[in-house]
Amino acid sequence: MKYLIIGAGGVGATLAVYMYRAGLDISLALTKRHKELVDQEGLKYSFWDGTTDTYKIEATETGQLNGDIYDVIFVCVKSGQLPEVLTRLKDLAYKAVIIPMMNGIGNADIIREELPEAEVGDACVYLGAYKKEYNWIQQDNNGVKIILDKKTSNADKICEDLRAAGMIVKLSDKIEHDKFLKFFFVSPLAAAQAVYGCSSGEIFASPEKKEYFRRLSEELYSCAAVAGLNLPEDAVEKNIIRLGKMPPDSFASMARDYLDGKAYERNVMVDEALMLGRRHAVEMKFYKEVSALSMKGRGE
Repeated sequence: MKYLIIGAGGVGATLAVYMYRAGLDISLALTKRHKELVDQEGLKYSFWDGTTDTYKIEATETGQLNGDIYDVIFVCVKSGQLPEVLTRLKDLAYKAVIIPMMNGIGNADIIREELPEAEVGDACVYLGAYKKEYNWIQQDNNGVKIILDKKTSNADKICEDLRAAGMIVKLSDKIEHDKFLKFFFVSPLAAAQAVYGCSSGEIFASPEKKEYFRRLSEELYSCAAVAGLNLPEDAVEKNIIRLGKMPPDSFASMARDYLDGKAYERNVMVDEALMLGRRHAVEMKFYKEVSALSMKGRGE
């Protein structure tokens, strides 16, 4: 199968490097500047164990995709870049299954709405990696886990290829539930880190900060209860336990970008939570506080 990965940030570059090392047929779709760097220097990737290497992965400029044929397209961009990417996919939409590998819970629906003739799968991905420099990705911790919608075309073959590349892959018949479970942890984490400007370990070590994380988690839990998502009764406590198991110096990507003064995904990490509250008539006191006090006027 021929794969295209759009974007080479933490998710896109990690998928590309793992799949390239396994000998799979992949190429990257990048901005003109990034393509030129990858063509000239290769894609630089530092693994969690301290090893660093560069990879000469075939790259195409995003604006020149028309006419190319792929079996699978992984969309791995920031949410603010998705509208532009969709304009580039219109001529490819009938030839490939499109699978968003992005933060947030509504990206597959957005793609389906904009490309109604396209076949769109769905997935959520767990990994720790971030852009250390423009063409250099740093992996935070070992392992890549992907949950792929069982209804996606060629799901078994995609699963086989990703496993061959060293990833943990699960096929799911309840992908909406799985995406929410990820959101349920990452959104409160990103929001609390942005408010306090500190790492996961610092959030966990401080009773005040940990309580703030708990309150954000409880608001999302209330949304899930109204929506009938059937989270475990101890889901909030499990969030706290999971927080304590994270690498202590780690950051959610939204919080890292926010604290670095870059465009960040407020729309999928904070605004989507507020939207869920409005939809299910849940008072989102702490999320509103995050939005009003900490993030006003910034982000996408």
